[in-house]
Order: sequence, then C-alpha cells, then structure tokens
Amino acid sequence: MKKMTGFLSILSLILTLAACAPSRKVVTVEVTDSGLKARQAASLVEKGHYLAFKRAVLIYGELYGNRAMRQKIAALYLEASLLLALREKEIGLDNPATIAAAEKDFLESLKYNPANSESLFGVGTVAGRKNRWEESGSYYEKAGRALIR
Repeated sequence: MKKMTGFLSILSLILTLAACAPSRKVVTVEVTDSGLKARQAASLVEKGHYLAFKRAVLIYGELYGNRAMRQKIAALYLEASLLLALREKEIGLDNPATIAAAEKDFLESLKYNPANSESLFGVGTVAGRKNRWEESGSYYEKAGRALIR
C-alpha cells in the first residue's frame, strides 16, 4: 500500500508540473533571403510556361524594390518581363475574346476546386488585364494562400 501511495504521489506531482508548464509558442518564419527569392524566380523562368513567367516577374518586382538587389536583378527582371510579354502574345492574351474565354474557363475550374491556385492566379491575371485591380489582388492573395496549404 505504501508503494502505491508513493507512486501516486510522484505521478500526481509529475502531472501537476506538466500541467503548469508554459505552453510552446509557435514561431512562423517568413523567407526574407533575397538571394533565395532570386534563385526561386530564376527557376520559375527556366520552367518557361506562362504562370511561371508571371510569378517570376512578381518576385523580381518585389526584389527590385530593394535598393541593394536592384542592380543585381535588373537584367533578370527585364528578361522575365519580356519573356512574359512574348508568352502572352503567343497564347493570345492580347485578344479580348481569348481573355474572356480564359476567364470563363478559370471560373468554371474554381467551381469544382475553389482552392486551385493556378485557376485563382489566372482569374487574378484576367481581372488585372481588365483593370479590376481590387478583384485581381484578391484572387492573387487567395492563390498565395492556396499555395501555402
């Protein structure tokens, strides 16, 4: 009986200490390494498809805002922007009928999968082309969240 009482005393002490221990804090880390972001953008350009070019231009644009990176990435930013413009011309994004058809397809895709980052990004791009800036930003934000999940 004494062994059982001692065991229960130790067990209750351990449980009390565990319950009173401070909880763990979750720390989120945002990647701010400009070199890493530049390599990510370069990797996207190498993929060669429209959305990769578009994302690379967005990353390079963000990096271009940093004075320390401006000289290092200016040529890469220009190259990615020109490749994006050529790809847009190639796939017909300068044609209003093509833009309307693309928007319809992207929205249809979102009916089946509302978290499809490619479709969210596409709708954001179409909205931007139509100068619907708030809507465009909203879809880009949703696409970013979908990529993080």
